[in-house]
Amino acid sequence: MTNEQLVSTIWNYAHVMRDQGVSYSEQITYLLFLKMDQEREDLRCETSAIPLQWSWAQIASKDGDALELQYRYMLEALGRVDGLIGTIFRKTQNKLSDPAKLTVIKEPCQPNRRTKYDLRATLRVIPV
Repeated sequence: MTNEQLVSTIWNYAHVMRDQGVSYSEQITYLLFLKMDQEREDLRCETSAIPLQWSWAQIASKDGDALELQYRYMLEALGRVDGLIGTIFRKTQNKLSDPAKLTVIKEPCQPNRRTKYDLRATLRVIPV
């Protein structure tokens, strides 16, 4: 992901979250941390700091209510992990209760994926 793509993705996240009345800096931090951990593993062959059952791949494969539930459980579980990961995610909460908005946020990080909640034209979400 280039710097330009990253900035575009972050602004797209912020627009979606602002529409839901969410303080976006906190939520963006969690989502970017999870996504960047996966990219480090995929592109640099580094060991993931996130336990496999709570990795980005677990939310990337879900949509709708299943996505919202997985993300909420993921944040809670990561807050209980020992070490740095537990410290980062301690007391986190999913403030994106609308599965459609969470899907829109997740989708720009999934190349060539379409969603039944296709709000891209409205939100100007640019796939990366």
